[in-house]
Amino acid sequence: MFNSVRTFSFLFGYLPFSLKDLRKVQNQRHLLSTEDYDVLVHRQPKKWADGILKRTKSTFEKN
Repeated sequence: MFNSVRTFSFLFGYLPFSLKDLRKVQNQRHLLSTEDYDVLVHRQPKKWADGILKRTKSTFEKN
């Protein structure tokens, strides 16, 4: 039960923190190349997904 609570709190608690960083990147978009912008924008969702996989003790295999 504790793991479920911890996972849900991470799932929804991470959003306000990631939005702050994503807005910062969006404000700097005109200063970045398309490649750099894409890397920065996709960093937060990757951290979030990695955290969920870690907390649920899941594994992911890329084909």
